[in-house]
Amino acid sequence: KSWVYQDRAAARHDQLKAAGAGWESFMTAIASGDIVSTSEPLAGLPNQVKNSKTTLSRDKPITEEQFIVDVAIGVGSASRTYKWLDLTPDTVWIVFLRDRVNKLSAPIAAGLARVFVEVGHAQAAEALLEQAATAADSLDPAEKVRLQDEVTALREYETLRARGADLTPDQILANAARWRESHVYTEAFLLLDGRAGVELPPLLRQGKRDAYIDSFGVR
Repeated sequence: KSWVYQDRAAARHDQLKAAGAGWESFMTAIASGDIVSTSEPLAGLPNQVKNSKTTLSRDKPITEEQFIVDVAIGVGSASRTYKWLDLTPDTVWIVFLRDRVNKLSAPIAAGLARVFVEVGHAQAAEALLEQAATAADSLDPAEKVRLQDEVTALREYETLRARGADLTPDQILANAARWRESHVYTEAFLLLDGRAGVELPPLLRQGKRDAYIDSFGVR
């Protein structure tokens, strides 16, 4: 592959690596009790028992693979194990973060914003970016713009889908075309567009394409 694609691949690698580091920071913070205490009730976990109180286990630590909760019903109680991989991004957001965003440090919020951009959760990413902005140096300016562009693409895609039932097929196609044109350089485009690779337009900005051509000295 040419250097122009190698550069894009390297940048993408760095983005995914940063998102992974963001998740690791979240794991560290939640395991230490900085985000949710063991006395706080958790709501929204899969198959929660009605009228029970569910809290993080006081005795068993949170790991990268799983967490254990104590479920109290009346005078009785039991433990239950959840694997992180079994939770949807929306469940993680609702159960652990949505009502606690202001408790997050700016660096952790920035890392989690990257995570939720990657999984396509605009509401979470947007709120976390706002929290990250409470510290001026938590995000590189260019990275902040990139993440904001991703959130905008995700938000507009959600709007496009929500309005679909009220539009004619021609209007839907026109809106989809506008969304594609506006967000073709985002990762959200690749995540959500739905077309096969051979059908996609050029995914490199004109400046990058011009630089590649100029490197041959032909103009």
